[in-house]
Amino acid sequence: MVHNSIEQGMMSVISGVWYILIKGLRLSYEEAASICEKWNQSQELFNTFLIYIAVDIDKTKDSKGRYVFGRAKDKLFQDVDNTEGTGRWSCEEAVRLHVPAATILRGIDIRV
Repeated sequence: MVHNSIEQGMMSVISGVWYILIKGLRLSYEEAASICEKWNQSQELFNTFLIYIAVDIDKTKDSKGRYVFGRAKDKLFQDVDNTEGTGRWSCEEAVRLHVPAATILRGIDIRV
């Protein structure tokens, strides 16, 4: 549960970076992916799996040559249909136990 929630928080940060690169700086998906690939080779972020797969997804095209990234659906609320829900559980437990979990809480909050 905690592992998945930390991943959700990290993906929220990666999503924020992508938004700034693509919407704010108006870079193409390829340009944004290239920048993130370079960051993923830096000492601070060396070979981060979540960045690696995000870059891979960012470059993926469908059979018609269109990027799939902008059309991906957010699965945050899949717990409504009786599946996962680990992000919500972690947030509830963090609040109940008075444990700081700002990245996880914010990662869920901005997707609502």
